[in-house]
Amino acid sequence: MRTAVSVADEDAALPSFGESPRVKPASPGAASGAPGMSTVEALVQLKHYATELSELRRAHRSATLSAVANGTLTADAAIVRVDTVRSLEALAHHAWRSAAHLAGRGD
Repeated sequence: MRTAVSVADEDAALPSFGESPRVKPASPGAASGAPGMSTVEALVQLKHYATELSELRRAHRSATLSAVANGTLTADAAIVRVDTVRSLEALAHHAWRSAAHLAGRGD
């Protein structure tokens, strides 16, 4: 999320009171989340994390439902865990897409 915020900070400026929003074009060498990381590198990293969470979500769901079948986890606890991971995945995906949009890239 820090990487997404840094891309947003780099590419958009908040307007002063009474002004319209000012959006700066993305610069290829703009610093973002880590020192020396360009906006493009930050977007690649965000996409990687979103994809990784998507893969984790599938494996986590299967393991969690197996734990319910084994009796080691209640159905209520399993629903909470699966929903939490699903929400994290959605947030990561939206952070990546929002950062890409702000940077003017249709990745």
